Amino acid sequence: MLLRDILRIGELRDLIVSKVKEVVGKDLVGIIVYGSTLYLGVGRDLDLIVIVSEEQDLRSRFNLEIALRKSLETLIKGSVADVHILSISEFRDNLRLGSPLSGLALGYEILYGGSVLEPLILNFLKELARDKYVLHNEYGTWNLSHYAGITYNLKVRKLKQVKG
Repeated sequence: MLLRDILRIGELRDLIVSKVKEVVGKDLVGIIVYGSTLYLGVGRDLDLIVIVSEEQDLRSRFNLEIALRKSLETLIKGSVADVHILSISEFRDNLRLGSPLSGLALGYEILYGGSVLEPLILNFLKELARDKYVLHNEYGTWNLSHYAGITYNLKVRKLKQVKG
């Protein structure tokens, strides 16, 4: 079973959220899974963006990332956790064309904080879908504008199903 399929099963999802809450504490705003595990179906690592309420100095951020990696890697045996910490203001600032968060167009799953994060991401995807942005990396060439439109439509459809 692929890690992305396991994430749809509540148990691992809940364990990840619980571990991150345990390490981060009351400053936790959100948790997003993204990366090759979701959009390629396979991956060597679990890519996470952890959003916190306040910006942190470099040393504190580094220590928190290491603590989260160690904690999550004991939870998900055989996977490497690639954790990125952003404050909510840094997250908002990076929801722009060309930033590393442009990769969210290829797929993401919000594990925690959806009511805060989903509207921000959807707005970004909607704008990205209107633009012309192509990414070239080791995995290939990605028309992120095209994928942003697809991801946006899928997420909006899913939200509508949940609401009604």
